[in-house]
Amino acid sequence: MLELFKHMQNRSRNSSELLGYPPEEVAFQRTVWYLAHARQNMTLWRDLDLMNLDVPQPVLEFNSPCWWEENVRKNHCPWTRNLSSAPLVEIVKWRGRGEKRMLRCLPYFYIIGQGKSGTTDLLNRLTKHPKVAPHPVKESQWLCRTRLRESCSSFEIYLNLQQMGANFIQTKHSQDSINEYITGDAAPDYFSYNDFWDMLPGNEGCDAAPDYFSYNDFWDMLPGNEGCTEPCVTNADIIHHLNPRAKIILSLRNPTDRLFSFYVSKSAELGRVVSQQLFHDLVIIEIDSFNDCLQWQSLRGCCYNYTIADSLTEEIDLRRGIYHVFLLDWMKLFPRKQIYVQTFEDYMFDKTKHLVDIFKFLGLNSLLSITGPKAANQMQTPPDSW
Repeated sequence: MLELFKHMQNRSRNSSELLGYPPEEVAFQRTVWYLAHARQNMTLWRDLDLMNLDVPQPVLEFNSPCWWEENVRKNHCPWTRNLSSAPLVEIVKWRGRGEKRMLRCLPYFYIIGQGKSGTTDLLNRLTKHPKVAPHPVKESQWLCRTRLRESCSSFEIYLNLQQMGANFIQTKHSQDSINEYITGDAAPDYFSYNDFWDMLPGNEGCDAAPDYFSYNDFWDMLPGNEGCTEPCVTNADIIHHLNPRAKIILSLRNPTDRLFSFYVSKSAELGRVVSQQLFHDLVIIEIDSFNDCLQWQSLRGCCYNYTIADSLTEEIDLRRGIYHVFLLDWMKLFPRKQIYVQTFEDYMFDKTKHLVDIFKFLGLNSLLSITGPKAANQMQTPPDSW
């Protein structure tokens, strides 16, 4: 742990100098210090240890994993306060009218994958369905980013981020009937890694690039991964623990096309010049680093090895494109019937077909106003297979 702590300190300090920020303002360093402190604080460590969380039992009258609570505390996380303030204020008003219990919900479905893979368009269309509860932001990022910040690690913070949907479902609830409304969380970043660009000064509250597919760069500093050379606990494990019945929608893109699109976007964020030659050179460098890693570590270990690519300062991260390694982590936990996999290319060619399939996957009726007719930005010719 001490060696890891020193490594992360040096890494954050070097990164901050490259970006022109003083070390104390870089989120890497703040997160390192927070996680190091959490190991010495039983309350913080318990909050971070989601695999040992006693998740409330969902009430069967709801399709979404929801339950009733009498006490909903204030949100003390500054990074999520704006997103959850309105729903929590609404709860206060309900209490003033005599409502004694409030609904709390976890997501019924998750949209995961990689950035630049059509996840934003997909979520926008899904949330137009009258049976899908509204959500305050596309990517809450609580699991792989927000909870690594001070005052933000509590499970209640995540529930607060879902409260807009929970309040909506509560208003639609009636006794002695099944509530068919569902909630979702679209955070493709859960599939792979953290960029951390949104944790830098000036980017607070901005939309992040997707990352729920696997885990963040601090996985080996979190509970359950002590002493592991590769993750023993991933995002898939945590989401499965929170809701083993969750529906997983995975959107992927041709790895090469996605990598170049990500490079262009990341270069713009870092204020760097975009060129095909530079992109080629960066790819060669990362391939060499990855091959060096494979000399002493497994393929999965290298895919989760944060030392071979510093995503805070580099424009690309080749590991993101090794999809099967991350997908296996999800398929070991969730049955195949709970995972829907689509490619960006197929989705863009025929959105109607995929939306019909996804609505069926989620147990929803298809609506012509959402699924068709063909959108103007759809591909006119069938995509090539990878």
